[in-house]
Amino acid sequence: ANGIECYFGTHPGAFTSGVLPGVMNVGAGTFTFTHPLNNSPASDVTAAYRWSKDLTNFHYSGQSDPGGTTVTFSQGTPSNGWVPVTATITGTATDKIFVDIQVTQD
Repeated sequence: ANGIECYFGTHPGAFTSGVLPGVMNVGAGTFTFTHPLNNSPASDVTAAYRWSKDLTNFHYSGQSDPGGTTVTFSQGTPSNGWVPVTATITGTATDKIFVDIQVTQD
């Protein structure tokens, strides 16, 4: 029931602020963000990054929307309980991108 807490390594019974701290622009067509990462999440937990232009229609990393925009996510090396993620946007330009992390139990 608390897959995201297991993946992040945060406490399910306590409020956690700043789980996704500020997004940093890296360059044209890319941005990075960081999030907590449990050093030893449950072996049956899988996470996937998803993106959306409108918070209604979400697409997985590497998938294109009908307008021709594609966003691909790549995780960097975890350090001190945090992991950087770089998003690369290709195809049709867009004014905004929303990101979520979907965690499921296998």
